[in-house]
Amino acid sequence: MLSTLAAHATPSIAPFRAVYTSEWNELISVNAQATQELKTDSNGRYTFNFVVNHGLLKLNEVSEFTWPASQIVPIEYHHNQAAMGIPRNRQAFFDWKKNTASNPDANTPWSITITPNTLDKLTYQLQLRADIKVGKQELSYVIVDNGKLKTYKFKIVGNEKIKTPFGMIDTIKVDRIRKPDDDRQTTFWLAKQWDYLLVKFKQTEKGKLYEINLTDAVVNGKAIK
Repeated sequence: MLSTLAAHATPSIAPFRAVYTSEWNELISVNAQATQELKTDSNGRYTFNFVVNHGLLKLNEVSEFTWPASQIVPIEYHHNQAAMGIPRNRQAFFDWKKNTASNPDANTPWSITITPNTLDKLTYQLQLRADIKVGKQELSYVIVDNGKLKTYKFKIVGNEKIKTPFGMIDTIKVDRIRKPDDDRQTTFWLAKQWDYLLVKFKQTEKGKLYEINLTDAVVNGKAIK
């Protein structure tokens, strides 16, 4: 059971910039550098982006949002990817007065009705960290994904020490819960001592692998050691 303090705390994730090695083995095998960065401006607007830049693969994923109290409120999301020169671009614009998310610029424009607490495909990672930070056990998120609403559910597997360039680090291991007939396995490792920063991510599916591992980071203005 959560303590009274944890149940009423306001979760927050400090601004950070993290650098990772990134391994992709899907259509092609790629090893590249990836970065995640969370910034905020004087008006309380946040920007969270994920970038991979390699000769064969370029990915730029960015979300803009506000974070009043304990819940992220997305404003817009963009996903621009090119693998071997083949582009794949997606975006979503959130209108909370009308409770809709839409992409009027898609080849087939779409608009869907959303409810409070709906997130995009990037911000759920921050909300997951913030919720774990305050001790939440039910980790379920409604996500806008290219004109559809999907529910992502997670479970805390437990504590695990993992090897990093900074030595052995205590992490919280988190698995995404999938349907029994889904052979994908997705796992996050979050470092307690660094504001639950993502230090490792791994996803496997039918022999395909996607993995990132932390190599450097600055959390709330301080370089991790």
